[in-house]
Amino acid sequence: MERPPIFTIGHSDRKWGEFVEALQRYAIEVVVDVRTTPYSNRYPQFNADVLEKFLRQEQLKYLKLGKELGARRTEPHLLSDVRQVWYPKVRLTPEFKTAVARIEHGASEGHRIALLCMEAEPLECHRFPMIAYQLVRDGFEVQHILRDGTLRAHADVEADMLRKFEKKIPQPSLFESAVGAADQLEAAYEQLNLAIGWKPKGNP
Repeated sequence: MERPPIFTIGHSDRKWGEFVEALQRYAIEVVVDVRTTPYSNRYPQFNADVLEKFLRQEQLKYLKLGKELGARRTEPHLLSDVRQVWYPKVRLTPEFKTAVARIEHGASEGHRIALLCMEAEPLECHRFPMIAYQLVRDGFEVQHILRDGTLRAHADVEADMLRKFEKKIPQPSLFESAVGAADQLEAAYEQLNLAIGWKPKGNP
């Protein structure tokens, strides 16, 4: 059986019909909610209980994994020196590894899965640098469903990220000849973590 890609999507300000249409366009079967708090005052149609009911009516399955894969962690050992959630540390936790393995197992069995969060743009959401990062390194194809319903491959979003942080990451030069593409990519991921990583309340 050919293994399908794993998709990601942000509900943003989508109307319910738009959201379902985007899922149906790519034959999604399972929506995995990776929001730490799966509720929205502005968009109540995406509250977990409402969302699950509506998805069931569309013959779609709903799975909450925000506890394992959400970005709003408060444990001190998962924070950086500036007390910001640090994605590489989260990826080392047993619960993260177990949840990712569960998604990968489903994809390997042929299920078409979409990871759901709030932000429309992958570069503004932890689903890209924290979760999709790991899926790609485990050998899975990841495709991001954009606000207009089109797809953008993970590698293309990485290219966008490299351009975004070009002035903040090492560049090959007379003095830095050993800087390679992999080094630049990891440095860009670090810059993105600094830009969007959540800080628990009460942090300086």
